[in-house]
Amino acid sequence: NTLLNLLVTQWPIWPLLAEMSLRLGEEVGSDNPFICKLALCPIGQTPDTVSCSCRTVFNYPDAPNATVCFFLVDSRQKTSLRNITAALSAEYWTLAYGINRLYADDHGYQTEYVVPDPDLDYPERKVGWAKLKIVADKLREYGPERCQFGVSIDTDAYMRTSESLSPALLHYGLFHRKHVLISQEYHTEFRQDTYANGGFIVARNSGMGLQILEDWYKVPDDYEDMRHLKRNDSQGLNLCWDMKMQEKYRKVTVLADDYLFTTPTGAYVRHNWFKDLDFVHEMQDVLLQRLERRYGCIVCQHVYDWDNATNAELLLSHANKKK
Repeated sequence: NTLLNLLVTQWPIWPLLAEMSLRLGEEVGSDNPFICKLALCPIGQTPDTVSCSCRTVFNYPDAPNATVCFFLVDSRQKTSLRNITAALSAEYWTLAYGINRLYADDHGYQTEYVVPDPDLDYPERKVGWAKLKIVADKLREYGPERCQFGVSIDTDAYMRTSESLSPALLHYGLFHRKHVLISQEYHTEFRQDTYANGGFIVARNSGMGLQILEDWYKVPDDYEDMRHLKRNDSQGLNLCWDMKMQEKYRKVTVLADDYLFTTPTGAYVRHNWFKDLDFVHEMQDVLLQRLERRYGCIVCQHVYDWDNATNAELLLSHANKKK
């Protein structure tokens, strides 16, 4: 307390530091910092906010084409994106659907927004577990011709890139020896054995790929010491991978670089777990820019015809659930 009192009231250190900071800022121009507002790049490129330019992250021009199915799993219904007013008033999970749907459309991929069944998809579990079961079930139902790869992307994340997914899949070995890609966890200061962040998962539609998803889902049932992670920890899904799955399947899985796939400033996939208002505004900007690029207009009614959802249908869905 005495030292704190000296620093705050007796010693003139803070005014001196403030003066030095102001003068230094004037000299280098940091008092007017440059903010890169680049949100979208041409097809085949990705925004680089450091250089504020577009670049290609995964430069594999001969990467094979792939059929890819995106799945966004959330207990909340998405709302309408039928006009610009609806788009600007939508919540982040609806915006995430819109952006990821437009990304997928650009590359000929499929997109599904799935509201899971609590009794069938995540009984006595947190809803986050449902995505493993739903992706595995959908891939088995659709088959590898329709969905060679299944992508689970959280509804607080969106595809920042405009590159197709195939070069990234080739880079990480998904066409060959690897069957599942998981975004790598960014925060490792509390545990050294931190690996997975389940916000972005790609599974090859193979026997091994489906087995990995199903085994991951069953970890809390198969291991008594993991049973509490069904419901009692928001990181339960990730912890079950780290503690029981990583070593078992490390030869056939790959962790994607966190700075590209995991963080709120991710270059390839942007995953903002803070879900703040700035993120919503960012997503609105990206959605409208993608619409403008695709259709040449953001206020024309026909632009929004790709979204068949209506608020009336949403209200009816909620009413039916209450019966």
